[in-house]
Amino acid sequence: MYKKRNKFLSSSLCQTQRKKCPGQSDNLKKLQKMVLIGGPQDGTVFPFESTLFGYYDNEWNIVPRRDQSFYKDLGLKKMDKNNRIVECIKESVEHVQFVFNDDVYNDCVRPHIV
Repeated sequence: MYKKRNKFLSSSLCQTQRKKCPGQSDNLKKLQKMVLIGGPQDGTVFPFESTLFGYYDNEWNIVPRRDQSFYKDLGLKKMDKNNRIVECIKESVEHVQFVFNDDVYNDCVRPHIV
């Protein structure tokens, strides 16, 4: 569904008519670690799993990133295999609070600062 309505996101995730996205893949490969932060009480991002590269399918089921076509194309599969993707899900944190919340910083960001 989002592929029809959000041209930017589907393009950036290599889900348009282009089969490969070397620019995006090359940029992601440069990351030492990618920390994905979200939570069910976000209140702005729906589904909150989209902060983890998930999305709704046509029947409103959440499709996790590992089950999507861009997962391998963008190099996310290899990053996962090498423990370079971290998911940090925080309960009871609203969208605008993520940048100010000490628990989010101490649990999700600080341990991964190089």
